[in-house]
Amino acid sequence: LCSLGADLGEFLLKRARSSAKNALEYEDEIRKKLDDGTIEDGKKTRKLTEAEKGRFFDELYVVAETGSEGDITKTFFHNARIALKKEKALGKVFGQSKDYTCASSSLKMILDDFGIVRSEEFLADLIFTIHKGKDRGASILDIPKGFLKDSRLSSLEVIARGGSKDMVSVDALEKLLKKPGRKAVVSIFFKDFGAHAVVVDKIENGRVFLRDPLPIYKGSSYSVSLKDFKRVFNKKFITIK
Repeated sequence: LCSLGADLGEFLLKRARSSAKNALEYEDEIRKKLDDGTIEDGKKTRKLTEAEKGRFFDELYVVAETGSEGDITKTFFHNARIALKKEKALGKVFGQSKDYTCASSSLKMILDDFGIVRSEEFLADLIFTIHKGKDRGASILDIPKGFLKDSRLSSLEVIARGGSKDMVSVDALEKLLKKPGRKAVVSIFFKDFGAHAVVVDKIENGRVFLRDPLPIYKGSSYSVSLKDFKRVFNKKFITIK
């Protein structure tokens, strides 16, 4: 990036070093800068080649993915610096493909448990995911409303809890998960990362067993102590049966 020259290099790094959640919202602006930008080549000034643009953009993604508000190449709990224990997954694990598709990726995992195959992209649109801007992402509380647009999904039993008028606790989540066949998409939050969505399969013997759509493209399966989980619980969840 620095080889682009002082002004252009500084611009790109400033964009990339904003939060990992939001850095790439400037993608179109950055691409235009690359198209308009020039570099010094010996004694000549020339436009960037397509190969150079691609290489610089690859570098930009690396910087963005390790931005100041979280590293999306690691699990949420690694970002929160909370101890976890790797566990055998209680279902398929899918890694999210975008920094803002944790809710749709978590939903995809649960639906697969029920033998329902839907793509992350389809589910992202179904639950009203915002694709650009500082508010990118989705609210898991919109999942029941989204299910009404799909005849197969509308037949599922969905319970949504949380929000400003429903101060729900982890105890309520644990109680619902004890009912046969239920899985949950749960919102969690850490101030240096932001909000995130994961699948909680069960709470047992003082531990929470979950599937995390992070790291990006991979996902993970692990458990954390119930005490630690309560520290990041964002008071929102939906259960599906």
